[in-house]
Amino acid sequence: MNRVVISTLLATVVLSVAMTLAIFFGDSGESQTSTIVLVFMAAIMVCIVIMSIALLKTRKTMVEVGDKELKVHGMMVDVSICYNDIKSIETRDEMFIGVKTIGVDLGRYVGGSFTNKEFGLYKISLQCNIKKMIIIRHLEGTLVFNQDSIEATLMTYESIKKRAKMLNLHE
Repeated sequence: MNRVVISTLLATVVLSVAMTLAIFFGDSGESQTSTIVLVFMAAIMVCIVIMSIALLKTRKTMVEVGDKELKVHGMMVDVSICYNDIKSIETRDEMFIGVKTIGVDLGRYVGGSFTNKEFGLYKISLQCNIKKMIIIRHLEGTLVFNQDSIEATLMTYESIKKRAKMLNLHE
């Protein structure tokens, strides 16, 4: 799960507990229960807004092409793949995304865990207005992602393909 989502969920729990404890240690009155519910709901709403902003901020897919592994960070996606674990890599212009299991579908941006007939359960971090995507099948599943432009996506594809090929040739 994305670090931003985990941080936001943790902040939600801490904020909710802190606000509830503050009310219990304050003056007790007849409306204490309704105040607790009101404060708890306000804390949840604040955290939902923060989480939404964080998700929108992390919609851009960040790719780190390292020496031994590939790291992809995007909306609801945080995946590391060793080049040795890559079974196949390809680019496509389109595909059937399928059904969201855990993730977000904001129209232009799709991220998280989805399922379709071709891949089964898979991870995706995609800007839908960019008509090029990279599909990596690896030992733990399938990853679909792209970059800010077709050119950047193709450059990333070539870089990953080259690294994976070099590592497999040296073994």
